[in-house]
Amino acid sequence: MDAGHFDAAEKWYRAALIKKPEDIPVLDGLCAVLLSKGDAKGAEEAINKLAKIDPTNQDLPQFKDKLAQTKSAKK
Repeated sequence: MDAGHFDAAEKWYRAALIKKPEDIPVLDGLCAVLLSKGDAKGAEEAINKLAKIDPTNQDLPQFKDKLAQTKSAKK
C-alpha cells in the first residue's frame, strides 16, 4: 500500500479478511486503501464493519472525514 499499489493491497486485505473476518488491523488497512482509491461505497461498507467490531477505533474519525470528502468530491 505504501508504494501506491492500492489494487494489489485491496486484494490482499480482502483475502486476509476471508480467513479472519474480524481482524481489526486488516480491516483498518482495507478502509485506508479504499479511501485512497476513492471507492466511497467500498470504504463506507468497510468503515461500518470496523465501527461495529471496534467502535472506539482511533482511525474511525479520520476515515469518516475522508469518506465525507470523497463523497462530496464525486457530486
